Amino acid sequence: MTMLTGVLDANAIIGLCLGGVFGLLPSLYTPMYLPPLVTAEVIASGSSRPGAAELAQALGVWITEDTPDPAAVSRFSTALSELIGRSSPWRRRGPRTKSSAATNNSCAKPIAMVSPACGPPRSLSS
Repeated sequence: MTMLTGVLDANAIIGLCLGGVFGLLPSLYTPMYLPPLVTAEVIASGSSRPGAAELAQALGVWITEDTPDPAAVSRFSTALSELIGRSSPWRRRGPRTKSSAATNNSCAKPIAMVSPACGPPRSLSS
């Protein structure tokens, strides 16, 4: 079986910890990475935050803190912006009325992401 590589963000860590499944990640993803800012957001903001203790125990054992190369991030961001501007399925294709919004699948971008383990929906537009 080929193991997958994973990159974690703070919402994933907190949600998986609240759901009681964070410890299962190394059986699915090896290696696991996270940026230093994620570590700071989860651990440095307080040990009482969900996921802080679990992340502190996993760092250096099965999770590696790593910073992506800024030049690679810039190239990716530029290529993604060009791709979205050219062929995005989320691009609006004409005026939307209140009645067509519920049935039209060509919305400009996702409105919110909902996960039962992570609490109420959060806006993806911010």
